[in-house]
Amino acid sequence: MITVARSPFRVLLIATGLSGLLSCNPPTSAVDAATMDDGDSEPVLDLATSPDLSAPVGDSLPKLAVAFFQRKDCPRGWQPLAMAAGRTLVPTVGMDPIDIASGEPLMEGEDRAHGHAVMTNFNLSTVSYAGIAGEANHGLARGGSQALTGKTNAVPIGLPYVQLLVCNKLDEPDPRLRPVAKGTLVFFRTPDCPKGFVQAGGSQGRLIIGVPELATPGQKFGGLPLKSGEKRVHHHALSGSITTSSHGIALASGSGASGYAKNDKHPYQVDSVDEPSSFPYLQLLHCQKE
Repeated sequence: MITVARSPFRVLLIATGLSGLLSCNPPTSAVDAATMDDGDSEPVLDLATSPDLSAPVGDSLPKLAVAFFQRKDCPRGWQPLAMAAGRTLVPTVGMDPIDIASGEPLMEGEDRAHGHAVMTNFNLSTVSYAGIAGEANHGLARGGSQALTGKTNAVPIGLPYVQLLVCNKLDEPDPRLRPVAKGTLVFFRTPDCPKGFVQAGGSQGRLIIGVPELATPGQKFGGLPLKSGEKRVHHHALSGSITTSSHGIALASGSGASGYAKNDKHPYQVDSVDEPSSFPYLQLLHCQKE
């Protein structure tokens, strides 16, 4: 039989062969003495200071996780990731190394300008005259292949983006908190994904964009995945025409004078020099929760 006696500060439990005393007063140490019926004393865990019952701290993400935050300072247990300042994050491909940065970081609110060089040859059609070229015929253009060099005006690329704080987690996860949901994608500054995560497949070497309304997640678009530290280049097809101006010549009778450029509108079609897109990024391991 068990009887319970109450007092303003203590609850006394009395059972056959055992009696225990649990204090309701504020604890003075990590353990309280428990009075046994045989006179011995045995430590009892103080419920107020037990690690298993204290308030959870931090979060359940594994150590060295990397995430974006809509705040000015990183949360407790995290610190700013300096290498990500002014850069977007791109998942590594396979076993490629992490922390590889490509391109110059963006300044605050920078809309980076972009241009292309042009280096090619085009042909000026020729014309011949009946006569002998005289000493008055200086400064005339010659027909045939001519070099065309220059550079387009550098203009802002206009790529939309938002600036967010990037933080790297330093603390271990708190196991008492709800675990990360299955399918969650997280960047890590580790060579391998932590326990319970696997390397994401579809995002490797690609920029990550929010799925459009009613679209299917995980679809891949554009070119091949970026290689480690690659600065993806592109070029533009250019077309136009060059119009020459006329120039008088002096001819003497005799044989033909040939090889002069014909005064005309000369069309051209060329490709610009390959240039990188100039949008900076940092490559990190991208993992998915199993």
